[in-house]
Amino acid sequence: MPRDVGGFMKLRLGWRRTGGALLAALAVTAAVAIPSSPAQASGLPAAGGSGWSFSYRYTSSTDLSVAGSLPGVFMRMSGTDINGDRTLFPLVIDNAADPFCAGVAVFAGGAQVMDPLITCGGQAFGPTRTFRGDATILLFQADQQGTVRGGFYVQTIPGFDDDPDLRTAGTQFHWNYTDASNFNFDMNIPGASVNGTGFQETSTTRGARFTIFWTGGSGCVQADIQGEGDVTIPGGNTGVACPFGSGSGSQRGMHNGVLLRTFAGSHSLRGTVPMPFTLAS
Repeated sequence: MPRDVGGFMKLRLGWRRTGGALLAALAVTAAVAIPSSPAQASGLPAAGGSGWSFSYRYTSSTDLSVAGSLPGVFMRMSGTDINGDRTLFPLVIDNAADPFCAGVAVFAGGAQVMDPLITCGGQAFGPTRTFRGDATILLFQADQQGTVRGGFYVQTIPGFDDDPDLRTAGTQFHWNYTDASNFNFDMNIPGASVNGTGFQETSTTRGARFTIFWTGGSGCVQADIQGEGDVTIPGGNTGVACPFGSGSGSQRGMHNGVLLRTFAGSHSLRGTVPMPFTLAS
């Protein structure tokens, strides 16, 4: 039977200058310390990427759709964003006969905005309270006691309070692994669209390439990629597209998450494709 498990949960947020995401100290029914992700992901056992995905998309200026998955875990949520006042409606499903349960939690401003949802062999649903700012989503595999085990990732949907024009139909970020080693990604903002592919090079590094397309506006648009925590001098990893054109970029040897940034006029958006890994039992 599905079950909702509420509990104590903390999340310390903050983008490092190098693009690292967070240090999460998580307790659902038991205390579990989660190492930094992805800045220390190289210290965790590597996992295949099959079954890993995440996306968010504004379907209008006031509505958005979110989805994500891990092996045996599927999450989707609808949401409203009324001038920055957000409410999300998460559903999480445990869809595999494996040792793991499925869980999702949502945070804003470092605080949880809903009780964590955990289900073992079923599904769980529960709305967030209305909040402002970034929506940080933690999707994870859990054991029967509700403790985070196996794979997990954290993804952030920016609040856009500093650029409300990004709350428009079509603003999106998406990534998915097509098999254990290869992944796709794309990002859209007003004026620019980016899509790309990437691949696992070694157990700790990845490579990726992308194309950026100009989709409107009076000036050129730009995108770049680099590994989270890496210090990369702008070069071939940057692509520029001027009116009615396109550009491309690529990078090899990237560590941890692949950080994508897109710029068009005053608009900018960033997103990270995480490196799959597991939390040791």
